[in-house]
Amino acid sequence: MTQPDSDAPDAPDALFHSLERALTPHLLLVRRLGKGGMGEVFLARDPALRRSVAVKVLSPTLATDADARARFEREAQAVAGLSHPNVLAVFSVGELTDGTPYFVMPYVTGLSMADRITAEGPLSVAEARRVLGEVASALAAAHAKGIIHRDIKPANVLFDEEAGRALVADFGIAAILPQAQGLSSDRITQTGMMIGTPTYMSPEQLLQEAATDRTDMYALGLLAYELLTGRHTFEVSTPHELVAAHLRDVPKPLNEVRDDVDIELSTLVGRCLEKDPAKRPSAAETAQRLAPGGGALLEWPPPGLEGIHGAVDRVGQFVWMGATLTAIVSLTLLVAGPSIRDFLSSGVSLVLLITGVAAAGMLAWAMVRGVRLSLAMRRGMRIGYGRLTVLEVGVDRLGDTGHLIAGTHRFVALNAEARDDLRRQRIASALAPLLSGIGALLALISWARLASTATLGAGFLITVPLLLVGAQLVRVAVRRAEQKRAPVQHSKRRVLSATELTRLTPAWYQAFERIRSGQRLSGGASGTPATAFVLVGAASIILVLGALATFAIAISGSFGPLVYVLAAPKFANTTVKYSLAITMRPWALPADSSITPQEAGAAFHALRPRDQAKFEAFPEREGVVLAPPPWTEALPESLFVGLRHPSSTGATAAAVIDSLPRRLTRAELAWLERIARYEGWHQYAIVARAPALDNIAGRFVLPFTPLADAISLPLPRFVSLKEYGYANAGRIRYFLETNKPDSAVLAAREAVSFGLRMADDGRTLIETLIGVVIVGIARDELYRTYRAIGSPKADSVEAAWGAAAARVEDRTAAGDVPTSPLIDPRAERARWIQVLTDSTTITGLRWEALTLLSLSVCTNARELFLGPNPDVLAAVTQMRERFAPFSSDSALIELFMMTPERMGRNRNSESPMMTSGEALFVRVTEFAGSLTGNDRIVGCMRFLTYVN
Repeated sequence: MTQPDSDAPDAPDALFHSLERALTPHLLLVRRLGKGGMGEVFLARDPALRRSVAVKVLSPTLATDADARARFEREAQAVAGLSHPNVLAVFSVGELTDGTPYFVMPYVTGLSMADRITAEGPLSVAEARRVLGEVASALAAAHAKGIIHRDIKPANVLFDEEAGRALVADFGIAAILPQAQGLSSDRITQTGMMIGTPTYMSPEQLLQEAATDRTDMYALGLLAYELLTGRHTFEVSTPHELVAAHLRDVPKPLNEVRDDVDIELSTLVGRCLEKDPAKRPSAAETAQRLAPGGGALLEWPPPGLEGIHGAVDRVGQFVWMGATLTAIVSLTLLVAGPSIRDFLSSGVSLVLLITGVAAAGMLAWAMVRGVRLSLAMRRGMRIGYGRLTVLEVGVDRLGDTGHLIAGTHRFVALNAEARDDLRRQRIASALAPLLSGIGALLALISWARLASTATLGAGFLITVPLLLVGAQLVRVAVRRAEQKRAPVQHSKRRVLSATELTRLTPAWYQAFERIRSGQRLSGGASGTPATAFVLVGAASIILVLGALATFAIAISGSFGPLVYVLAAPKFANTTVKYSLAITMRPWALPADSSITPQEAGAAFHALRPRDQAKFEAFPEREGVVLAPPPWTEALPESLFVGLRHPSSTGATAAAVIDSLPRRLTRAELAWLERIARYEGWHQYAIVARAPALDNIAGRFVLPFTPLADAISLPLPRFVSLKEYGYANAGRIRYFLETNKPDSAVLAAREAVSFGLRMADDGRTLIETLIGVVIVGIARDELYRTYRAIGSPKADSVEAAWGAAAARVEDRTAAGDVPTSPLIDPRAERARWIQVLTDSTTITGLRWEALTLLSLSVCTNARELFLGPNPDVLAAVTQMRERFAPFSSDSALIELFMMTPERMGRNRNSESPMMTSGEALFVRVTEFAGSLTGNDRIVGCMRFLTYVN
């Protein structure tokens, strides 16, 4: 059996003497070698054959146990029925005088594998492979006889140093299948009783299920792990953890634990350790795979093509994954549309953004790898390999196409026709992801370009998931058509020169042609066809365009909802302030119907300071040019002695006017006279008395030019109009000082009318608010004027204003247009539509709502490609019909609704304050916009950088 535990023989005991008497004179008992689980082993000498033998006798403590005796006898029967060089044989059997059984076996001078690991450490890969192959071969012979060992472990695998081979020993707990011939199949274990060593038990043994030949294969996998690593597969500290590990844990692959273990051996051991017995290989298959010379006869990959081995498949998978992620992001954003929140407030949007960027990165990587691969394939064809050979090397995912062509290894049972079909299927399955990914990207790009013209409806997009899913179905179908196999590890080798490779190619093809006999699929024609490179170039372009389109869609879909956050007006209490201002309407001047809205607009335009810059996209009308107002001039130091020196602002001029003494000097009165006689008050009066104000038509030449957009629309300097309200106090003071009370009251009411006209007809919210401020200033001046002339109307003004203030005192200060980073685009859109169509909405706020809704196409991918949603278009139409009385309003509405496209076409719309990162985003989207023929993509990105 094995070497003794020590060189000194044990002291003889009753068992020793009893066995000695039973063996004499045929065998001479020498000493005890050791004890096992069921018996003891002794060394004896066969004088007739002059050889040492091992005698295994049932332990006296088990001699009276019927089950133990049966198992002991079963071992002898099992081994006796096997004739295999890797099974420890049985020479003879016998009984002691008391009936205790024993049998005689060869004496093996080497160590058991357990002792060898302890003494030497892990085996080399080659030695371990040989030992495992011999054990598998022994198990295959046993399984063929219906014998399951059930206790394969390092202690039960001996190494015969003289013969240089592994021997499987200790069949003491072997299970005998009913079909085994010549052996008793009586049940010899009790129900619920586990047989074997727990460290090496299979999951089914631990679950007390029936053992099969695959039970031994699990133990063989554990043996392989220990031979190659020197430790147990599962390093746990308690029996419960050990059982749980066998039932649940998947061991780390051997090639990751030990670098020199090839992936084929690692995969084979991994299969042996499958929890499901049906997934484990048979002993015969394992022995065949571990046998020397089991490799392919055809060198694979061919010399010089190592660099492209499996590369086509890898690139195809990246293309497919990139296209799939692109489809997921694009279709989600297109379908969800306005429901998508910005990435700052929604985990889904953040995931979509990250996914979109990852998809773009994958496609870019695939493009780079694809170009490099095409160059490598070209080099392969230049040294003499045919197109099909190069392609098969590139699509060889499992690394065993050489075996497939040669009909060796896993393909030994397949005839030439079956192997030929399998080669074709592999090429098709490897190219399917690549072609489907490129097709899906091409479909998305085509749809994006034609969607705005309604040439392709949204239903066309169903082709995208069909292509992608179909490719994987083809791939899965091919995989299921062949047996599961592990890829081949290719060891590093010396790089051959082009000359050497050119010489080797004909010899390789000679072997190839001989081996592929009977297969229709050849290696393909040699050469470097231009068509292939045209296709590679076209595919690369599609991948680049797909990456850019993916990037643009992901960015626009994720950042788009921020438009509502960034562009929404931040003015609070507009409605509350407006409700206070309109209480002064009874003191407004009667409207003069002879003044047209456009004339009032021209007068309004004349009051503001002229812009130094000219806006080519917005040509202005010629109008009245006023001299600078006197209150904007710096005052001499000698004037207003004792008062704070004013600067050139109207607010300071108002402070000066408020601080004037009760009795004015001649110089002070003269300064107020200049204010009162300023020519701009005539234009001021025109606006105040006009029945309506159209400051758009009064300022700009209509219709707007094609380059005009709402974001670039130059707005008046409304603050300068507020200065008129402050300066009007000086005019009123002058009228009072010169005893013209009616003129003073008229000036105050004129200011009230002017402010109300701005608040009522302003096309921006800031214009409305400035008008409200002007009304407030005028109200104070009107009240003081009435008080100064002793009119009881002062009390009426104060009472009306006080009552209005009391009504709004309890109203919320949250503002009319609250915004939040956690914005819900759908709810926000609905709110702005309501603002746009509500007849009670302030005009300036309504136009702010139109501004936001015109940018709704920037808030989600669906509208970005298909244009505004019907609910937005319906609201805009309703506004045009009900709340756009002037022709300039229609032009302004058209300007707002076309702003995203016009910003996309006009680079002058870019923000001059863009960062380098924002500029990069804009340039990428410019390319994507050109690709898809969609200016809205560029315009929306420019808008985001403009308002950020």
